[in-house]
Amino acid sequence: VFFSHPSMEAVIYWNLVDGYASGELGKMELGENKYRGGLWRFDMSEKPAYKALKNLINNEWHTAVTAKAMNGKASFRGFYGDYKLKIHADGKEIPVDCKLSSRKTNKLTVLL
Repeated sequence: VFFSHPSMEAVIYWNLVDGYASGELGKMELGENKYRGGLWRFDMSEKPAYKALKNLINNEWHTAVTAKAMNGKASFRGFYGDYKLKIHADGKEIPVDCKLSSRKTNKLTVLL
């Protein structure tokens, strides 16, 4: 739900590992530890929430496209964030970094 909100900019998650929220590591009955809200268990094994979030970030919320230029222009639709473009022209690959942002027009001009 938070990912789709227009004001959403980042995800901050504290206490990634169960048992690290109180001053005494592994004491699951102390403080926030009792909720076991981490993405990993105390033994560093992945929990289902970690696997689900990893899939969302690396697959569903990930943009991987190939766009072909027509009349010198190419476009793609992607999530906001940083991109490493690889432009192929005249047998060369030209790396270009760009950023899609809700605060910009998101147009990039590359002169070859």
